Amino acid sequence: MKKKRRLGEIIRTRRETIGLSQRELGRRAGVTASHIAYIESGRRRPSYTLLFRLGQGLNLGQQELFLLAYPEAAPLLLSLPEDHNRRSAWRRFVPIARRYSVTPRELSILREISKLGKISSPNSYLSILNSIRQSLE
Repeated sequence: MKKKRRLGEIIRTRRETIGLSQRELGRRAGVTASHIAYIESGRRRPSYTLLFRLGQGLNLGQQELFLLAYPEAAPLLLSLPEDHNRRSAWRRFVPIARRYSVTPRELSILREISKLGKISSPNSYLSILNSIRQSLE
């Protein structure tokens, strides 16, 4: 819960710094003010899509927000020396995605995640997908 609270504190502090109400931030992100309040208090964990919209709306680093919201994904985001390796892992993942019933929406989210850090292998995408699916149950 500490990580979620920290995420909420960062979002609240940034929102207040730029002078937005919870209602206005919620409107910009496409959610209710109460949903923003739950995230800020650490009682809710934002979806990946909402996390990206909050990062953009608040001009915050998306990778940092992602790792605060989903610390279990940290081991999967490795620092590799070349951007080529990240693209290579993504290219190897896309053809096998169909075997795992990856929906177009999930594939879109995983593509955004691939831009956050450097994923080492196609299997890492499967682990992230599993985390996504479990968090939505």
